[in-house]
Amino acid sequence: MKLKLLFALAVSATLMQCATTPKPKSLLVVAGGHRFDTLTFFSLFKDIEGFVVDTAMQPAANQLIAQGKADSYDAIVFYDSWRTIADDEKEGYRRLLSRGVGMVFMHHALVSYQHWDEFPLIIGGKYKKPRFKGDTTNLSDFMHDIQMHVVCNPNHPITASIPNFDIHDEGYMNIDILPSITSILTTQHQHCDSIIGWTHQVNRSRVVYLMPGHDRQGLTTPSYRKIIVNSIKWVSEKE
Repeated sequence: MKLKLLFALAVSATLMQCATTPKPKSLLVVAGGHRFDTLTFFSLFKDIEGFVVDTAMQPAANQLIAQGKADSYDAIVFYDSWRTIADDEKEGYRRLLSRGVGMVFMHHALVSYQHWDEFPLIIGGKYKKPRFKGDTTNLSDFMHDIQMHVVCNPNHPITASIPNFDIHDEGYMNIDILPSITSILTTQHQHCDSIIGWTHQVNRSRVVYLMPGHDRQGLTTPSYRKIIVNSIKWVSEKE
C-alpha cells in the first residue's frame, strides 16, 4: 500500500512539473554569404534559456522559408548577406510576417537583397551599394575597427536593463533608416551613423536590427551579447 502511495505521489509530482514547465520556444539562426567567426557567432545561441535552436545556411535557408518549413519558428536570426531571392522565397518572407514570426537582423544582413524594394521595409533600413558607375555621393560606407560608446534606450524592454557600454566593431555610414522605427542603440562617432539598433513592427511580426557584430571583438562584448538574447526573446513574443 505504501509503495502504491509513493508511486502515485511521484506520478502526481511529475505531472505537476510538466504542467508548470513552459514549452521551449524555437529559434532558427540563418547565416551565409559573408565571412564570419563561426565559433564565436554560434556560441551566442548555445545556451539561450527556453529556446531550442536550429541553424541553416544560405541558400538552403531561403528554400526552407519558401517551402513553409520555417513557419513554425517563434523567431529567426538573420546574420546572412545574400544577393538573390526568388519570387517563392519572397512570398515565404511575407508569410512569416503574416504569421507573426519574430525576426532579428544582425550587422551585414542590412546589405542583403539590394534589388528587392520590399526588403528595406522588412528590416527597417538599407545599406546602399553601387548599382551603376556614376554618382556615388549617396552610397553607404563602412569603417573597420572603431571604438564606439553605445547609449541604450532606457525605455525599451530590450535595452532597459543594459547600462551604456563600449564596443570595438565596424560602423556603417549613410545608411537609409525608416522614420517609423524605434531607436534602441545610438552612438556618436565620425565613422558611423548615430542609430545602430532599432525595432519596428511589420504586419504581425516584431523586427529588430542590430548593427554591431562584425567579428569576435564585438560578438564577445558581454553587454552586446545580452542585447542579442533580449532581442530574440522580445521578438518571439506575439503582439
